[in-house]
Amino acid sequence: QLVPANKKEANNDIASSMIRFTAKANRAENTAYVNINKEASNGYDSRDAFAFFSTNNKYLVEPYFVVDDAKILKNEIQAIPYQVPINFHSGSQSDVDFVVDNIPQNVSVSIIDLQNDSAETSLNDGNVFHFVASIGENENRFIIKFASKNVSINDNAAASDVAIWNKN
Repeated sequence: QLVPANKKEANNDIASSMIRFTAKANRAENTAYVNINKEASNGYDSRDAFAFFSTNNKYLVEPYFVVDDAKILKNEIQAIPYQVPINFHSGSQSDVDFVVDNIPQNVSVSIIDLQNDSAETSLNDGNVFHFVASIGENENRFIIKFASKNVSINDNAAASDVAIWNKN
């Protein structure tokens, strides 16, 4: 295994293994992260990272999760199924394309829009969710939902370390 030569490379390696939630607006993009980690909790814990917002770029739309009333940029969760509110800090009204990538094969991710009759949209397979962000936090509007995805028996066995015994 290669060991990164500096902190920046180490941080890039860590971020590359996480599920990435990216808001693209006004020719800029900003990303929040989720990592499934058996040692974490599904609530706020020391493995989570707080969100800090830009004070000099009103065109950024910055996604963040709300966990136990904390604004979280990196959310470490223990297990799925799991649901978490996501807000979008925006300095101006903006057309946003929201995408998720690096989703594990056996995980389904969707967004629920509570202002649109709780419509649920899959974010798997490169799907893009479009919405208009208002100035401010865009609070209490969206929920991210994680679920197990139906996969083959071979994938399930590999993912959960299942052992099959036959007495014959």
